[in-house]
Amino acid sequence: MKKLFALSIVTIFLFSSASIAQDYFDQGLLEMGGSFSFNNSGGDAYEDSNGDGSTSISIAPSAGYFVIDNFSVGAVISLSKYGQGDYSSSTTTFGPVFEYFYDEMMGPGYVYGHLSYMIASNSWDNGTNTGDYSSSYIRIAPGYFVPLNDKVGVSAELYFSMDSIDGTGGSQIGLSVGFKLFK
Repeated sequence: MKKLFALSIVTIFLFSSASIAQDYFDQGLLEMGGSFSFNNSGGDAYEDSNGDGSTSISIAPSAGYFVIDNFSVGAVISLSKYGQGDYSSSTTTFGPVFEYFYDEMMGPGYVYGHLSYMIASNSWDNGTNTGDYSSSYIRIAPGYFVPLNDKVGVSAELYFSMDSIDGTGGSQIGLSVGFKLFK
């Protein structure tokens, strides 16, 4: 029985796409990634009463370590700025990230699950007054990773987050796109 089991494992390893995944998701590997976004909005739909459009920029580098095969534990920091006319705001977010990668290819890539808890510090200035507030959120996301070569690939996540902004609750649904580098 043990020999049959061992032979089955070897056969699956040799003839399935799971053996390819082991290059990415093995215990002890480092995962680095992130995302960047830039948005410049104008026109009647986006201008304020003074005719000012808006600009936002965000960068979110991340790093993780595979503590066991397919499961990484890491952290992300996000820095974002927004401006429209006299109004500006900035947000710094930090928190732990947990990801589990399914080691069988589905199409050209791999499905994974993402869970994070983020704490944010926010500040704003409207030209007359300034203020700050804190927020936090839990993000749950199915993701999809498509390898571009043996070390780098692109990822997309359809996320749901439960938010708390100065004690007031809310939720968001969105799509994020980024990259991942495995070393």
